[in-house]
Amino acid sequence: MRSWKKSWLIWISAGLLGGCASDAWEAPDAAFLVVDSAAVTGSPDMVGSLRHEIEAVWIFDSAGFLGAFPLKRKVPVPMSSTGRLTLKAGVRESGMANAVTPYPFFQAVTVPFHPAPWQTDTFRPTFEYSPATRFWLLENFEHGWSYWDVSEAAQATVGRAASPADVFEGDGTFEAHIQPHGLFEIITHDSFSFDTVRSSIYMELHYRTTTIMVIGAYFRQGNSRAQEALIYLRPTQRWRKLYLNFTNLLSDLTDGTTVRFFIGGWDQDSTEDRVWLDNIKVLSF
Repeated sequence: MRSWKKSWLIWISAGLLGGCASDAWEAPDAAFLVVDSAAVTGSPDMVGSLRHEIEAVWIFDSAGFLGAFPLKRKVPVPMSSTGRLTLKAGVRESGMANAVTPYPFFQAVTVPFHPAPWQTDTFRPTFEYSPATRFWLLENFEHGWSYWDVSEAAQATVGRAASPADVFEGDGTFEAHIQPHGLFEIITHDSFSFDTVRSSIYMELHYRTTTIMVIGAYFRQGNSRAQEALIYLRPTQRWRKLYLNFTNLLSDLTDGTTVRFFIGGWDQDSTEDRVWLDNIKVLSF
């Protein structure tokens, strides 16, 4: 029904992110820069939570691509890169620890740059979502939830987190208590129809879990229904941010096919497990 296509990813390695030949640091015609931190701005009512996990920046000058570097890394820049630099925000795509890619929904930031030999300039860019971004779903669980249904097969108690210590941001976080050896699943209440030929389709969310989770999509065309998982997640004691790329998974859908997203998990032993979710977004161009 669908075929997987290789995503364009830039792999973090010593040679790409942070890798510099030793003689480059000795070059007399080099200046330096550090991207010390990054932020995201916008109206939470329009774009949802502004919490992010930007880990790297892609740097361009007027001549082209200079390199991709982790935040806080001091990097050499040619003296010829005078005028302005363009910075793109890099995130872990689909949770892969060893891969970072420029996030397509953040607009690039342009900053003035006037290099001097051995001078280090520090930048703290603030990124915004592109005006072309369409937000199909914004769920922050501040007042319950409106976009998700609990699966009839779920063997779990769901609600807003009772303990303030379990709330990630604001006043509300989704919490599921999964029965021993039980299942948990929530599915988007609405079905979505995407222009999969021209669209980039992502899901963002924060999560924490004591058990294995799975995130994917249901597809329906007429009376035919299928399910595919995009990613399986291991237990984690700390909150993590995901930027899930559904583009390839949905790229071969035919006209008239609708999509419902799901998030699930299961308890593997005789003790109760829990899943926490917050700040879920579905967005596309």
